[in-house]
Amino acid sequence: MLAAEEQWQRLAEATAAGVAGAEGAARALMPLLLIPAKMLMEVQDLQPLATTAILSRALTFFLRQLHARRFRPGDEDDDEKFLVRALMFLRNALSTSAYMPTARAPPEAHACHQVLLAFFASPSLPQLVHSLLTRALPLTADEYDEYGADPEGFVYEEHLARETNSLRKCAERCLLTLAETRECQQTVKQVVLALSNSAAAAGLGSLDAVLTLDSCYLGMGLVLQSGPDASQLTVVLSTLRQHCALAAAEHAHLLRRRAAWLIGWILKTPYFARVAQSASSGGIEAPGDDTEAISLMYSMLAELLGDGHPGVRLGAALAVQGLFDTTDTSPRADGHVSANEWRRGSFGLESTLAAGAQEASDPLARLASSALLPVLHLSLHVREIDSRWRMGQLLVRLLTRLATAPSLLAPQLPALTEWLPTAWSACEAEQLLQEATLDAADTMLLACPQPPVLPQPHLPLIAAGINLVALATAPGGADGTEPPPVGLVELALKLLRSCVAAIRPPLGAELAPQLGSLAARLPALIGLGDELVRPAMLLVDWYVLADVCYGVCGGGFVAHHAAPLAPIFKQALTWGETGPGTLAAIASLHTFLLGSPAHAGAFAPAFGAALACLVAPGDGEVDGKPNELMLAAMAVLLGRMLLVAPTVFSALLQQAAAELYLPDVHVRLGRAWVGLLDAIVLAPQRKLACLGLVALLPLDAALLPLAPEILSFCVGELAELNELAPGEGEGAVIGVPIPTAGEHAEFARRLAESALDPVAAVPLLPALRQQLTAAAAAHGESFYTMLRELDPTILASVKGAFSIA
Repeated sequence: MLAAEEQWQRLAEATAAGVAGAEGAARALMPLLLIPAKMLMEVQDLQPLATTAILSRALTFFLRQLHARRFRPGDEDDDEKFLVRALMFLRNALSTSAYMPTARAPPEAHACHQVLLAFFASPSLPQLVHSLLTRALPLTADEYDEYGADPEGFVYEEHLARETNSLRKCAERCLLTLAETRECQQTVKQVVLALSNSAAAAGLGSLDAVLTLDSCYLGMGLVLQSGPDASQLTVVLSTLRQHCALAAAEHAHLLRRRAAWLIGWILKTPYFARVAQSASSGGIEAPGDDTEAISLMYSMLAELLGDGHPGVRLGAALAVQGLFDTTDTSPRADGHVSANEWRRGSFGLESTLAAGAQEASDPLARLASSALLPVLHLSLHVREIDSRWRMGQLLVRLLTRLATAPSLLAPQLPALTEWLPTAWSACEAEQLLQEATLDAADTMLLACPQPPVLPQPHLPLIAAGINLVALATAPGGADGTEPPPVGLVELALKLLRSCVAAIRPPLGAELAPQLGSLAARLPALIGLGDELVRPAMLLVDWYVLADVCYGVCGGGFVAHHAAPLAPIFKQALTWGETGPGTLAAIASLHTFLLGSPAHAGAFAPAFGAALACLVAPGDGEVDGKPNELMLAAMAVLLGRMLLVAPTVFSALLQQAAAELYLPDVHVRLGRAWVGLLDAIVLAPQRKLACLGLVALLPLDAALLPLAPEILSFCVGELAELNELAPGEGEGAVIGVPIPTAGEHAEFARRLAESALDPVAAVPLLPALRQQLTAAAAAHGESFYTMLRELDPTILASVKGAFSIA
């Protein structure tokens, strides 16, 4: 191996000399150099101890090549490829754990460790750092011209470059590894700082000087992140700010771009990510130096986002995105008032003032507020699709943070409203960008301040969102008949849901024509794919609630749209057709029954499909019968129908008995429902099941054999609701828990506030007693005979609960 290594070194020297002389001959010899370089790199990576005999010579040889070999970055340059492999060998050799001199390590490991110690103590280490900073890391003149011609493309190309293809990326990794290696980290840091001071002292009037200082600041970021020193970082950033002002005006943007990168790099380190999160969430106070450093970084980022050079603005935006990616910005994860809490309007003046003070002390919220308008502007002026998509994602992150700081967001609502139609036009029918725009619009509406910060809904923003939905769901193509993409429609339905949910008094029917027009599109849109059933049903819930409570469709949503929607509900509940949207469709039918029970007959086909699933015989595995969770939900839905529309319920049973040839349809329904009681897990559904099952008993004496199980279930639910507690008054209303999290939690809360659901407000015990009295009156002695035949334990519980003699 030693002989081969010597021959290979001679070949390397020959090719290096050829670059200055006979370039053609050197090009021909380069493959002979690249292959063994790759092999040696891989051997060192996979079997580090196999290089023991040549380690010292290889380190010296590769260092000499890095210091002297000329190369052209990019363009598949063979010399750059060779230097990449040389640098990867150096990095792996200087950092591998295989050379650790542990008690069980083989002699080769101890020998290699001594080689590394000698390297770290020799002038070779400063020479390596010097070569990295002055040869591998700086931009070349060609790269500078490329950056000037296309700043956006260059920034992303550099951002996405891989270590195996870019000498600069490889040098970054190598310097970072050295800075994290205990035996040499102090020396590395001192060399980087010394070179940086020397470069700054040489003046900043020329391009070469600025490029050199730019690479030195890159190196400082890499060595500082390994051991955060906030006071030193503050000095570095302040000095860099001064250098940006002192550098030649035509080249200073390079240092400003480096400042954006440096801040983004430091803020992504685990230490400063924790400090930033603590500072923004009201947690343990960070040390004074850390707070000062973070404040300086946020201030500089806000300045750089408004820079006149596009490369600087984009670099700053990427830094802000990195910060928000590494800092949890979910309102539900910190101590701030959430957007939903603001929407409830349940805060008095004292709470409002306290929240405002908290917003003012949240550095991330202030940064998000400062960054919002520059990001809006940047999203409209970047050219690449990836850039525009990233800006859309960053906008969503900023708005999510500002949802916890409504006083900072409120003044910027006009700009957001104006941005939406412009951004949609700029998408130029590119679906990825259209989806990002819809997502941003939805986040705007969810983050939109509520009273008392904003006295009434921001109508222009709601109207702009509705207009986007109209554009996104309109047919396209040359002839205007091509349906919109399913993914786009799904986001559009989500946005429309947020628009409808945002309407509240004093607003009412101002947008009724637009909302009615979009509601008329729902049947056709749902037909585009089964995955649209659920988002459409969630939207229908809001339509019904907002129209009943606030008249957003002039009070006529159910009357105008029940008939077109009825076939969709029927299909969602039909045996063999049930799917992901079935449960959402069942929930929407509950909403229809609560909002407009007079129109229950319009959905009779859907209720009939649910009844058929429950009473028709069949093997679920063979015939596609819905699962127990769906069947339980269907049973509870029919219970709701029995309570609010008993005439329609009776007609439905008669029709089912005739069409399915089931004269005992009441009994089949009761048996099916009782058999599903264990699958009814939600408290509101269990309470409704109690009322529905007991209300079913008076309809047919053949149901009385089911009474023991029904009454036992009711006693258990009364105990769960504490209505059997000693001293509990019969008129007490025991609240059923309202979901506080989830996609539809806000709707559940608003529905509870509306008082449309009588079951939620009624005490269960008196209602059950009244229904059992009706059953006793309907069946007479048969009812009491059933009671006497109950198990003594169950009988005692029933008599105690319902005061039956």
